[in-house]
Amino acid sequence: MATNQWPEIVTVMMLVLNQLPSPSLGGVAPVTAMSGRPAMSPTDTMMLPGGLVSVTLQEVADKQISNISDAQLVMDQMHKQLSSVNAAKRAKSRKLYEKQRGVEPAQFVVGDYVLYRDVWAHSRAKLRTKWFGPAEVVKVTSNWLYDVRNLITGDVREAHATKLKFYADCDLHIASDFMDHVAHNSEGYEVEDIVDARYNSRAKSFEVKIKWRGLQDVENSWEPADNIAEDVPVLFKAFCRRGAGPIVKRMKKAYEPGGLMGEVMSFDEGSWGK
Repeated sequence: MATNQWPEIVTVMMLVLNQLPSPSLGGVAPVTAMSGRPAMSPTDTMMLPGGLVSVTLQEVADKQISNISDAQLVMDQMHKQLSSVNAAKRAKSRKLYEKQRGVEPAQFVVGDYVLYRDVWAHSRAKLRTKWFGPAEVVKVTSNWLYDVRNLITGDVREAHATKLKFYADCDLHIASDFMDHVAHNSEGYEVEDIVDARYNSRAKSFEVKIKWRGLQDVENSWEPADNIAEDVPVLFKAFCRRGAGPIVKRMKKAYEPGGLMGEVMSFDEGSWGK
């Protein structure tokens, strides 16, 4: 069947699904749970109407009241049973979930150093997760929610406990070599530092001069700022914040939200820690 013909069978599919027993309703069909009417079956016989029977309006009213009372009683009993079944299923699922390894959240305190997991686009159709950091816990909202601060940029973001894991104790000594490790090793594997910036008037774009890890200074090269901001955003952002001179200031402004490049890449939010 062609996809443009699918709407033609939606009504039929809804009818079939509403007549089938539902595990979440304790084996009761949705039509029965909602209206008290028995579910239809493919084996049901189609009955033709019989002869007419004469009754008074009072008899019709009495019969309607009786039917409504009986239906209300049956549905009340059925709904109590469904509630018991659902409560038992939820309790069982919760018990199994709590037995799973790693469900209990780690308890962090202000000052702890953690790694945070982030999701970034690997391709147009795939996502990839990666651990970044370390970052410092600066606020405890609950057992599940924490505010963590990037040690290089100073940015603070809210993170779920399941996306955090311990890096070191809160008495960890923060030295300069540790900060270098955070800025370079944890966020990029090739770029050692950004040493300069310029504006390429021919390409109408910013470029930054990169010192490559393991290479000599003479091998430093100019690279498009777009690529570096995407590959090592924490290092790029730190350079913009500490850099002096009109070129760096213009580049920083261009990559801020609402700037020239802000519509393509969020400098303060979308690229935080990526």
